[in-house]
Amino acid sequence: GAGSLVKAVAAAAKAGAAKPSQRVEGAMSLFIVASASAVDDDAERDATKEGVWTDAITPNASYFDPKAVAKLGADDSEVLALCLAALLRHHGAHLTRAESKVQAQRTLGLLLLHPASAVRAAARLAATSSIENGEDPAGLLDALRHWMAAAETPGGFPALSVTEGGGGGDAWSVNFAAARCGEFPSRLAGAALAAFCGFPGPTSDESRCPAVPSSIAGLLLLTAHHPLCAAPDGRRAGAWEALMARLDAAAEKAMGPDPRDALANAAKEICAVVAGEKGLRSELKSDREAAVRAAFAVARLNPAVALDALLPVAKDLCDVAEHDAIGPNEIKIFNTRIGRLSTDPVDVFKAEVRVNANGPRKARGKSRVDYGSDSDDDAPVAVSLRPSQMAGGKKKGPGGGGAPKEMTKEEIARQAQMKEEAAVREGVRALVDRLTLRLRLTASLMRGGTRRGAAAARVPEIAAEVLPLLDSPILPLGPGQDCAAAMLVAAAGVPGNAAMGLGFGGVPETFAAALRLSAAFADGSAPAPPLDSRGEPVAPSSTRVVAEAATLRRALEAAAEAVEMNDEEPLPAAALALVFPVCAKALLLPDSAPAAVRKLALDVLAP
Repeated sequence: GAGSLVKAVAAAAKAGAAKPSQRVEGAMSLFIVASASAVDDDAERDATKEGVWTDAITPNASYFDPKAVAKLGADDSEVLALCLAALLRHHGAHLTRAESKVQAQRTLGLLLLHPASAVRAAARLAATSSIENGEDPAGLLDALRHWMAAAETPGGFPALSVTEGGGGGDAWSVNFAAARCGEFPSRLAGAALAAFCGFPGPTSDESRCPAVPSSIAGLLLLTAHHPLCAAPDGRRAGAWEALMARLDAAAEKAMGPDPRDALANAAKEICAVVAGEKGLRSELKSDREAAVRAAFAVARLNPAVALDALLPVAKDLCDVAEHDAIGPNEIKIFNTRIGRLSTDPVDVFKAEVRVNANGPRKARGKSRVDYGSDSDDDAPVAVSLRPSQMAGGKKKGPGGGGAPKEMTKEEIARQAQMKEEAAVREGVRALVDRLTLRLRLTASLMRGGTRRGAAAARVPEIAAEVLPLLDSPILPLGPGQDCAAAMLVAAAGVPGNAAMGLGFGGVPETFAAALRLSAAFADGSAPAPPLDSRGEPVAPSSTRVVAEAATLRRALEAAAEAVEMNDEEPLPAAALALVFPVCAKALLLPDSAPAAVRKLALDVLAP
C-alpha cells in the first residue's frame, strides 16, 4: 500500500534535505511522500514515524536553499514545484511546526520566475491550488516580493538555469536572459500575479470568474507597481493594467461583474496598505516608488476615497514648515561639495614662480638660433597650484618618511567642523527626500483623481503650500515642476468647462515652468529683491528678463485661450489658483520687459 511506499522513499527524502548532491532524488521522494500522505492516513502515520516531517522539511533543507535550487535543471525544478504544491496544499501544519513555511513559500516564489515555462506552470498550479485550499495568499505574495527586494542587491537574485548544474551553455539555455545572467525577470514577475487572482488551471473550476482577492488587493497593487515588475506582454502601461485587461476579458467571457467595482469598494483598505510599512513608510526606496505609482491607480479606481485617505498622508510625510525652518547657513552647507567646508574660500588657482636651481641654460645647436631665444629657458616657470598644495610642507627624513606629524589646532578644528557639517547635510538630505516623496505622491494623486473634478477641488489648498517650494534652493527641480504640472491637469479636469484645454498639448509643462518663476508671487506682491555683498539690491539682467517674459507669455497665451473659449463663464477656482500667481509675476516684471506680456495678464484677469 501507500504506507510501504512511504517507508521505501522516506530515507531518500531525508538524505536529499541534508545533502545537496542528493536533492534531485530527494525532491522526487518528498513529492511521493507528500502526495501519498495527503490521501492515505496510513501513509501519513508512516511519514511521521519515519521522521519525514521533522528531518526533511527543516528551514535549512536543500529543497529550500536558493543556491541549490538555482542549479536544478528544468525537469527537476518542475518536480520540486509539484512537491511544494503538495506540501503547501496539504501539509501546511507540518511546515509551520518545522518553522520552514516561509522558506517553502519563497522557494515557490523563486520557481514562479523560472526561465522554463513548464516550471512556471507547475509553480502557478502550486500557488493556485494552495490558495484554493485555504492558504493565505498574502504569504505567497510576500514570498514573490522577497525576490524583488533581493534583486536590488548585486548577486541577491540567483541565476536560475534550465540545465542541471546551472551552466546554461546549451543552445536552449542561452535564449533565456534569466538563465544566462541572473538578471531579474520583470515580465515573468508580472505574469506571476495572475496566479493570485484565481485564473482557472487544470484542476480549477472554469465557471468561476477570476478576481483580485480582497485580502491582498492592496499588496497586489503595490507588487504590480514595483519598479522590477513589468507587464508580461511588454506594454508600457505596466503590470497592473495588463492584469486588469486579463480580468476584464475573463469577466466578459464569464458574464461576471467588472473587476474594478470590487476594487473601488475596497479603496479605503487599499489606501491603508499603500500608506503602510510595505508602501510609503517602507525603508526600501523601491517600495516607496511602488506606493507612489499605486496611488495613481487607486485614485483612478475611487478618486474621492483615495484623495481623502492619501493627501493627509502626503502632508504627514513632511511639513512645509520644516522646509521653511532651514536657515541660510544650513542651505550653504547642504549645497557645499562633499569634502569641503562651507567656510572655505573659493578654490582659485594661483601661479607660483619657480626659479631654475641649476642656473640659466645655454643654447645648444643651431635650432636655438633658428627657432627662439635662450631667454625662454632663463625665464621663471609659472606653475598652477591649489591653495592646499601651496600650504603643504616638505617631507622630512630619508625618502620623505619619518614619524607621523601631529595635527595642529587648525586641523583638529577643521575635522570637527567637517563632522558637524556632515551631520547637518545628512539632516537636510533626509528632509529633502521626505519632501520630494510628498511632492511625487501629491502629483500622482492629482493626475489619478481627475474623474468628475475630484482632484480639482483640492488644488487651491495644495497650491498654497506647494507653489512656494518650486524655487527652493535645496529641492531638486523635477518633482516640484511635475507636481505643478499635475495640479494644472487636475484643475483643468472640471467637467463642462473650457479650462479642460489647459491639461493637454504640453500646456501643463509650460505652465509649470511659469509657476516656478512665479512661486514668490502667490500672494500678488513682489518679494524683496536679492542683495549684494554691500547690502544693495541687485537688478535682474536684461537677458533674464527677456527669458522670463517669454516663459510667462507662453503660459498666459494658453490661459487667455481658455478664457476666450469659456465664453462668459469664469475659469474654475482651481485654475484661477494657478493662473493668478503667473499674472502677478507678469504685471510686476521690470519696465524693460515687453508690454505685451503685462497686457496679456490683464486680459486674463479681466476679459
